[in-house]
Amino acid sequence: MEGQTDPHKEAIDAATDLSMLRLFETYLEGCPQLILQLYVFLERGQANLNAVIMISCCAISWSTLDYQVSLRKSLPDKNLIGGLCPKLTYLFYKLFTLLSWALSVVLLLFMDV
Repeated sequence: MEGQTDPHKEAIDAATDLSMLRLFETYLEGCPQLILQLYVFLERGQANLNAVIMISCCAISWSTLDYQVSLRKSLPDKNLIGGLCPKLTYLFYKLFTLLSWALSVVLLLFMDV
């Protein structure tokens, strides 16, 4: 029994690892892009960037939610995030946290030191 592993557990662990890699990729590509988009938007006031900024924020937040759901599936002592309401709550929490963080970084860029 010691040498046998559960293939279901291995598949869940592999999915969690892939989700973590997607999370790294999203943060490494999406956050600098989001900060640059916010800077251009606030500097020039172009209204056509609103949709692009929201898409970037939603992509980063969705990747974080996906990793959190996968991580909770792989850990036996954690409760699963089930249902639509808890997932939407976590998604909006991450969305607003990320947006406030990015806005504060961009506003610091505007300060003349």
